[in-house]
Amino acid sequence: MSQNSLSVNTAATQKSAVQLDDIAQRIERVMNLARETVAVQSAGADKVSVTAANTFNTVAKTFDEQMTAGTKVMREVSTAITTHGASVTQVDDEVATTIVFV
Repeated sequence: MSQNSLSVNTAATQKSAVQLDDIAQRIERVMNLARETVAVQSAGADKVSVTAANTFNTVAKTFDEQMTAGTKVMREVSTAITTHGASVTQVDDEVATTIVFV
C-alpha cells in the first residue's frame, strides 16, 4: 500500500519567491545601467571596423533581449510560487477545519 504525502514549507517557498524576484530586479538594474555603455562605435570607417562594431552591437542587443526575457520568466516563476504557496495554505486551512477528532 502506497502512502502519498505532501509537505510544503510555505514560509520557505515564499522567501524563495521573494529572493528570486530580488535577483530579477538586480539583473534588470545592471542591464539598464550597462545598456548604454556596451554600445560600440566603429574604430574607423573601413569595412572591418564597421562590421566588427555592428557584430558586437548585435550580440549585445541579443544578450539584452535574452536577459530581459529571462528576468520576465524569473518573475513569472516567483509569482507562481507565491500563488501556489498561498493556495496550499488555504486548502490546508480548509481541510484542517473539517477534521473531527474522536
